[in-house]
Amino acid sequence: MNEKNFLELVVNLTLIIIVIINTIVFIKVLQKYVFLRKFSENFEKEMKDLTKAIKRNEEKLLKIRKILGIKEDL
Repeated sequence: MNEKNFLELVVNLTLIIIVIINTIVFIKVLQKYVFLRKFSENFEKEMKDLTKAIKRNEEKLLKIRKILGIKEDL
C-alpha cells in the first residue's frame, strides 16, 4: 500500500466518522426539538386551562361577595 492510498483511506475514514457524528448530533437535536415543542404545546394548553379556572373562581368569588353584601374595593 503506497502513501497515497493510505492517505485516501485516512481521509475517507475521517469523513465517514464525521458523517456519523453529525448524524448522531442531528438526531439528538431533533429529539430535543420535538420534546420542547410538545412540552410548549402542553404548557400552553395548561396555562389556558388555568386562566379559565382562575376566571371562574373570580366570578364565583364575586357572587359570594354579592350574596354576603361585601363590596369589593378597587
